[in-house]
Amino acid sequence: MARGFIGFVRERRGAAGAEFALIILVFAGLLLGIIDFGRALWEYNNAIKACQAGVRFAVANNIVAANLMTYDGIVDGGLNALDPIPLSTFPSPIVCNATSCTPNQGYEAAAYDAIYDEMAAHYPRLGTAANPNPQAIVEVTYEHVGMGMAGNPYGPDVWPLATVSIRGLQFEFSTPLIGNVVPFEFPRCSASLTGEDFQTCSNGSLQPPCS
Repeated sequence: MARGFIGFVRERRGAAGAEFALIILVFAGLLLGIIDFGRALWEYNNAIKACQAGVRFAVANNIVAANLMTYDGIVDGGLNALDPIPLSTFPSPIVCNATSCTPNQGYEAAAYDAIYDEMAAHYPRLGTAANPNPQAIVEVTYEHVGMGMAGNPYGPDVWPLATVSIRGLQFEFSTPLIGNVVPFEFPRCSASLTGEDFQTCSNGSLQPPCS
């Protein structure tokens, strides 16, 4: 009996298979983790590209904060033609989302929707302006940085710095251990451009072209 037990303990057949089974689990977990993190970087890069496309579109079309489009430095600000617009005219950044701008400087829903849909064309996970991804909060921010001139005949008098950003996007890991332990939300991504090319239409439609 003792001799049989000793023989069983010393038996080495099948040891390689058992060791392989243990190692393959670790290897598979590492492989899936690498793939998951690669997917996360790919998703975040697409979100960044959507912000870049959105801000390029935003600075060449109507401004979401409608009062910036209609502000007249000569009539409203008492300035002379070609005078710079003082920073005190719009001292706080204006943050616009799907419903409004804060602080209130008017709101052009069609302009916001056009920016959103342009971003969604580059990053379909955003959905559309009519059916947005509830996790994605797209914001368009305008900050007056002193650019612009009173009586500008080619566009709005104020040329704000425009920033388009996405926040709230979450990523679901496929690897069970990572997915269960680390609920992951992407960092806020954004892109900014100055607004020398903002355009407006007297009939309120987007450019190009006025119709």
